[in-house]
Amino acid sequence: MSTYRVVFWGETLPGKQKDSVMLAFADRFGVRNGKQLRALFSGRVNVIKQGLDQTYAKRLVLAIESIGGISRMELETPQNALSFEHSGEGEAQLAGELVPSTYPSGLAEKLEQARSQPRKHISPQATARRPPSPFGTR
Repeated sequence: MSTYRVVFWGETLPGKQKDSVMLAFADRFGVRNGKQLRALFSGRVNVIKQGLDQTYAKRLVLAIESIGGISRMELETPQNALSFEHSGEGEAQLAGELVPSTYPSGLAEKLEQARSQPRKHISPQATARRPPSPFGTR
């Protein structure tokens, strides 16, 4: 599932006064700190909220627009996104390792998922057979 973030840099819709939009923004989103409010309207891009589904991100953009501000929603890229570099010689480069192009589709993603999970250590006692339960099968 894709996640989105909403960014805002303090730009206002044409015909809207910056001061009135700042007051409406503070009232609508509960910003009580003047320094924080000025930082939101400084012209630098600020992430208002992240990790949103598409519907909620659109609603937030429309809410900012309704008070006179301009914002946008951006698709977030996963932290562990795979990137491939193809040399054209039948092999692809994946996170510093060679991945043959003969792997079935999706295998590289499953391999990366397996590598990102913590390793499981099995103790010798865990592999010993347990006696059957007197209460039947589990």
